[in-house]
Parts: sequence; C-alpha cells; structure tokens
Amino acid sequence: MFHQKLKEIKRISDINVEDLIKQNIGSHLLRRNKQIKTRLLEAEKAERKQDEDDKRESKQGNKDSLVLPQSLKDSLNRTLLFREDLKRNNLNFKKYYKDLMQIYFNNISH
Repeated sequence: MFHQKLKEIKRISDINVEDLIKQNIGSHLLRRNKQIKTRLLEAEKAERKQDEDDKRESKQGNKDSLVLPQSLKDSLNRTLLFREDLKRNNLNFKKYYKDLMQIYFNNISH
C-alpha cells in the first residue's frame, strides 16, 4: 500500500512539473498539490503502521493458578457429599430413576 501511494504521488508530481514547465498554472495545479500533500500524509501513516506491525511480539500467557471463590467450593463440596450419600445408601430406585440421577449429576458436574 505504501509503495502504491508513492507511485501515485510521483505520477501527480510529474503532471504538475509538466504544467509548470508549460506555464499552465491554475486551480487544477493547486488541487493536485493538495492531493500530493494528502497522499504524502497517507503514505507516512501507512509506513508508521507497518513499522508498528513489525514491532509487535507475541507474549505467552501467564500460568497463574485458578482460584475458585469460596461459595463455589462450598457448592461443589455439597454436591459431591450429596452424590456420595446417595451411592452409600444404595437406595433401591428403579433403573429409570437411577439413570435420571446419573444424567443429572453428570450435567451439574460439567
């Protein structure tokens, strides 16, 4: 993109030089000068952006340990205790209800 802008600037400048040589001075010359100035600013901005992209580096994420809030720990402990109690008591549920309980506990543990 930077090189395209420079080519455009050169093309417009060459037209202006030809008009100056031919002493063809008018509003079109001033308009092209304004275009040149704009293109130069755009080219400078594109070059700065390209330099910034080159300077970027990837950084590895921190491996901080995950800290669970106490309320979540308590809730997980209660769920685990409840689950263990159900297994220990070996309640005599029909297979359908045992399967439902298993699905429920799998859903809440994930």
